[in-house]
Order: sequence, then structure tokens, then C-alpha cells
Amino acid sequence: MLAVQRSFDRAAASYRQAATVQAEAAAKLAALLDMKHCRTVLEIGSGDGLFTEKLVDRVKIETLLTLDIARAPLLRLPAHLAPHRIQADAEALPIRPGSIDLLVSSSSLQWLSQPEQSIPRLLSCLRPGGTFLFALFCRGTFAEMAQLNQSSGFGRVYPLPGEQQFLQLLQRTTRQTVTMQAETVIRSYPDVMTLLHTQQATGAGYSGHGRAGGRAALQAFIRSYEQEFANQDGTIPASYRLAYFKGSMSSVITS
Repeated sequence: MLAVQRSFDRAAASYRQAATVQAEAAAKLAALLDMKHCRTVLEIGSGDGLFTEKLVDRVKIETLLTLDIARAPLLRLPAHLAPHRIQADAEALPIRPGSIDLLVSSSSLQWLSQPEQSIPRLLSCLRPGGTFLFALFCRGTFAEMAQLNQSSGFGRVYPLPGEQQFLQLLQRTTRQTVTMQAETVIRSYPDVMTLLHTQQATGAGYSGHGRAGGRAALQAFIRSYEQEFANQDGTIPASYRLAYFKGSMSSVITS
């Protein structure tokens, strides 16, 4: 996860302006909150507070813990919103099991390198009756880019699990009813380079692979993207697949 940490540290100054899709995801996740008061909340991947702001507006929280793997975004998180900031890897969670009432994460858990092992450990920090709400990107994000990566020799898309994999993991791990909403969001950009720069500016440039490719590969990628996917007005579309999950440790799966 060191490479992910570095990507988000580098993008700390540009994230807020570039992360328009993430901001919409944070707003939709916050709308799923149906409580007015909570004793102890843990937010995974808080960054500079894009979701934190909405969380504290909707819920009166006694103790809020905000955790992020990257230090630079945490330093931008206002102390009055989150006085208890923790720089740590969510896959090595420094939180005592059974100590949290609400576990939340927006646009973060897709970066887990071992979700099958890590998500159960995250959920174990919840008290009986505790609630979790997650928003994350799934397979289908940057579908256009993924289609062209191999043919152009430029870049790679991070291999995200599908939303059904996450849903099955949550249900299998906790044996509870989990609600899920999924959507595909299409954003249009003036040109391919603006799309790539936006991707970098949000910290999402990490692909899990090596170098993106040389100048010739980049030019081939741009030409192919324009030929295959350009809108009628010449703008460039990019797909984002998002899923929202909500569950409670006291829920029971019914037959």
C-alpha cells in the first residue's frame, strides 16, 4: 500500500478541486445516514474531509476517529472537524475490536490489496448492533481506458472487484442483510489529457503496475480514445462504477 500512500500524498493539494465524482459519492453516502446521534465513529480513508464534513453535519458524534494511510491529506483535515486523526493502513487497523458504533468509508476501500482478509477485520471493530456505510468504486470504472490499455500499450487500470463480490463478502463475513445500490456515472472531459490529469490529481493514478508507457504509446492511446469514444461535441467520456453498502451487525439474513 506504500504506492497508494504516495499517490494520495502527492495529490493532497489538488484532490478537493478534482474529486467531483468522489464528492457526489460522499453526498449520496451521507444521505443514507439515518441516525442523529452516535457515540463512537471510525472513518476509513478520510483524506481531507470530503465525507467528514457531511458526516458531522448530519450526526452528533461524541468521538470521531478519522484514519487515512496518507499523511498529507490528513494534515488538511480541519482539527475542529476531527480532533482524533490517525495515519495508518486500514489493512493493519490499530483499533480495538468491538469498540466502534458506526464504521464509514467513502471512495477508499477499493484500494484494499486483500479485501477478503481486510474487510472482515474492519467489520470486527464494530460493537454488536453497530452500523457500517461504504461507498466505493468497482469494476467498470474507467472501462473505456481499460479497453484501450492493451491495444495502445499505454497505462493500466487498477483491477477493481465488482460490486457483487463486495456484497457477497459482506454478507458471507457478517451473516447479515446488507443493502446495496450501484450506479454508473459518466463524466465528460475536454480532452484525453484533461482526463488523465484529473485522474492523477485525485490520487487515482496508481494502477498496481509499472510505468504507463512511452510517448508513442500515449499518442496511440489518445488517438484510439478519441476515435472509439469521443462524444459528438468532441468531449471525452469516462465511466465510474460506484456501489453503496449499508448494514448492521444486529441484522439477520432471512431465508
